[in-house]
Amino acid sequence: MNILLTGGSGFIGTHLCRALLDAGHGIRILDLRSSVSFPDSCLLGDIRDANLVEQALRDVDLVIHLAAVHADDVSPLHLYAETNVDGTRVLLDAMRAANVVRLLHFSSVSVYGAGPAVESDLDPKPLNEYGRSKLAAEQLIVAWQAEQPTVRSARVLRPSVVYGPGHHGNMKRLIDELDRPRMRAIGSGQQVKAVAFVGNVVAASLFDLAELPGCRIHNVADLPPIPMHEWMRLIRIELGRDPARQIRLPEMPAYLLGFLAQTWAHLCRQKPTISVDRVRKFLASTPVDASLLARLGYLAPYSHQQGLRATIAARQRTEQP
Repeated sequence: MNILLTGGSGFIGTHLCRALLDAGHGIRILDLRSSVSFPDSCLLGDIRDANLVEQALRDVDLVIHLAAVHADDVSPLHLYAETNVDGTRVLLDAMRAANVVRLLHFSSVSVYGAGPAVESDLDPKPLNEYGRSKLAAEQLIVAWQAEQPTVRSARVLRPSVVYGPGHHGNMKRLIDELDRPRMRAIGSGQQVKAVAFVGNVVAASLFDLAELPGCRIHNVADLPPIPMHEWMRLIRIELGRDPARQIRLPEMPAYLLGFLAQTWAHLCRQKPTISVDRVRKFLASTPVDASLLARLGYLAPYSHQQGLRATIAARQRTEQP
């Protein structure tokens, strides 16, 4: 099968390309930047370029749509909609013209906003422009599939925070913070954080690959959910650090520290290393119900410990001289 991956040069896309090639599929990548791992499979350009997307779709059986603006600090805000919504619209128009009927779309649990992260929620209310743009893209895809319901296949994955070898997001920052003689923690650590190891995200993608007509939406998060204090304990163990050695800061002093740090950074015209918003995000529980995929027969191949071990081992390899 020939597969087009929009945004395939990124973190998840690179892991997916490797797995697809191992499974015997052909890949083509459409991205703004070349793939470090698969440069010969790359077509450089913007998902909003209709002519380029039409060219990318030639002889393609399935599209995996990863291309998106997703950083937290994008400005101006309309860039989210221009790529995530308008780019999806251009892709779907081109798929109609090329008669490509299979699509696997990467959305996000951010579509739920503050509500419960369950697929049965028919009216999610995102809290930010990124979440709103991802939900709008989903709605375009649902409508596209409904035009030919017995022919077209659409699968929408809503991953939680994805981490793994090669990623430089929140989990890497947490690991870096915990890799010191004494652990610094905020609050009780009872908040639940939903995460997904990239190996499990790839497995969830390959589980279906939009093989049958219809439209399905699946959350993707590693099970069982565990509280932050347990995540921190597991990370410390994998780092070879003593999890009992810690300094715990209560919540209110942490908020005060965040306020002072962001105020000082603003005065110095610098990016704050800690802020009120970051403290709030750290202390918030973000549970995700990912049981639907499991009920359909999906079994995640990696445990929490295995995912952390692979991530930390890759981190240590990159730090070696």
